[in-house]
Amino acid sequence: MEQLWDDRSALFACSLTCRAWLPRARTLIQYAYVNITSYNEYTQIEKMLKKRPVIAQFIRHISISKPRASGSRSNRVDREWPLLLQRLPAVEFLMLRNWSSCAMSNAALKNLHLSLSRIRTLSVVYSELTTQRTGNHSRFTEPIARLVCACPQLTSLKLSHKLRRSSESPNVQDPHLHLANVVPAWPIHIESLEIAGVAVPLDYWLLRGPIHLAPRRLLLQFSNRTGLYHIEWRHAGYLRQAGAALRELVLVFEFMWRLQSQSDPRLNACFSLVENEHLETLHLQYNCGNHEVGVREFNLEYAASALSHIPTHSHHALRHVRITFKLSTVVAEGIYNIMQLSPEVASGWAVLDDALSLFIRRRPQTEVEIEIYDEHPQGSLTAGYGTVVFMMIFLTKVQAVPHRVKIIYGRKWDPSADFGGRTTGELLEHWLE
Repeated sequence: MEQLWDDRSALFACSLTCRAWLPRARTLIQYAYVNITSYNEYTQIEKMLKKRPVIAQFIRHISISKPRASGSRSNRVDREWPLLLQRLPAVEFLMLRNWSSCAMSNAALKNLHLSLSRIRTLSVVYSELTTQRTGNHSRFTEPIARLVCACPQLTSLKLSHKLRRSSESPNVQDPHLHLANVVPAWPIHIESLEIAGVAVPLDYWLLRGPIHLAPRRLLLQFSNRTGLYHIEWRHAGYLRQAGAALRELVLVFEFMWRLQSQSDPRLNACFSLVENEHLETLHLQYNCGNHEVGVREFNLEYAASALSHIPTHSHHALRHVRITFKLSTVVAEGIYNIMQLSPEVASGWAVLDDALSLFIRRRPQTEVEIEIYDEHPQGSLTAGYGTVVFMMIFLTKVQAVPHRVKIIYGRKWDPSADFGGRTTGELLEHWLE
């Protein structure tokens, strides 16, 4: 039953099987995931482990988050969480959110491997508030690099830097020099990599440093919060590093600039998949923001450009393409309201219709899926039906192709259901054919 620790639905089913299974299933459900968001929760976990040490063997996933309101102020949790992990021998997944290394000594940072020797998945989310105290990126990129090097069994890495807007340029000379001495004592092979808004020094270190990058699964985020030139060289670098090993690719678009043309040369490097000929799944995901700017910059030309950059006479392993639209609470009646808010969006649908219909004609064996996730509390399947109607209006060329395209509308999003996430629960499904 311990093998099902990350499948809560299966654990709930086990708990209902018989009375003999109930205690262990309940323990796994209750303790497999531990989320620490305050000093009080940290002390509660300490007391619980002291009172019932047997619980330590059930904890597999631990998340340590510092409230954004605390800014760069360090606390005991920042300083002592590695000691807690030493008492949790079964932890495989570690998430750190807004972690500050200021409270740790250099010796503690160098001895992180004593606490992270069993970590297979490391997720680090940090913001400009994390660096408020230091005033530059070099002071916090080294601790994150040391975190990575301290995990000898690491196979999955997730890095997310939430900046308002980055002014960094990759054209500086050796921006990762301060990371030159950060080298793991053992080879680390990354099989799954998710990159969103990472600072320039970390990008340089990952792409040119000691970590072996040949991910089978790769997620890259596009955002105008990161400098355009940074996006161009960074995405090209990660796609090049993945090479022929890449099987699943997720491209996330958020608050993007409007393109003048699909043939914009700045996108050639970003979407070039020439070296990823064994790609099997392509997922294009739009995150629509919860304010007016996010609605205006809902630019479908990026998805169209990504589809058009797939070589015609290669990539025969590509069997599945999914285009996802994640709508935030700004929209009450589904994606079709977004289409009405901006004339540019309507023209974007025409561009996507052209690109998608051409792609289907060239690759009739590829399964195509359009997915809409609407998180508005008043959303309903009625709104989903309206969404499908507008899809049929705008995707006229796609409908004319002798191919089935699946449209899904749902109101529950599970980030772990699939690489890059997927809608789950009650769904409205429709086929364009």
